[in-house]
Amino acid sequence: MAIAAVVDAACVTALLAIAELSAQPTPVGAASIAVLFGDADRMGETTLRSLRNARTIASPRASYICIGGARPDIGYSGACEMRDWLATRGIDRSRIRVDTRSFDTRSNIVELRRLASEHASTTPIVIVTDSLHALRIRVLFGGSLDPSLLVPGYRLIDGTLASSVDALLRSQYELVAWVAYFSLPESAYRALLKRLRRNVQGSGPELNCR
Repeated sequence: MAIAAVVDAACVTALLAIAELSAQPTPVGAASIAVLFGDADRMGETTLRSLRNARTIASPRASYICIGGARPDIGYSGACEMRDWLATRGIDRSRIRVDTRSFDTRSNIVELRRLASEHASTTPIVIVTDSLHALRIRVLFGGSLDPSLLVPGYRLIDGTLASSVDALLRSQYELVAWVAYFSLPESAYRALLKRLRRNVQGSGPELNCR
């Protein structure tokens, strides 16, 4: 048991270190920004941090794409709530596109590609998410990630003890996600994710934003 705990701690720390060191400076003045939902069911601090980060790097007339958080089993769309958060802070709804279908990292990127292709952009789209999630995106998609999609990944640790503890907890979650992805058959992994993400029945028109 003690050995397993040590190995787990070492893996978590190594994963966090790799993610934080591979994070790139986020472009300031970005014209096109995609914000990824990052919480289990309802919008929480992880997603709020991404939204605040997006506001910080955005140009005054930036367009936004809210991605993920489709939980049709409970009639909830994280992307719609992100859209509402941005709108209440002065972002015109005409500049916000919303994905109501995706519920995990892979479907996030699939839906982002779809929305990007429907609204051809002349500028790269900056994907706003934390360093751990950004690392997973780069590994999952590798060379197939569109050159127009930038995934810098903002750092989780800002020098405070609280941020370090939060980062380690996020790393534990990420480690479980990596192990599940590489150890389970694809069909079992997808079925498990759909159940955990309240997406068993699949996304439908009931998730359209009002």
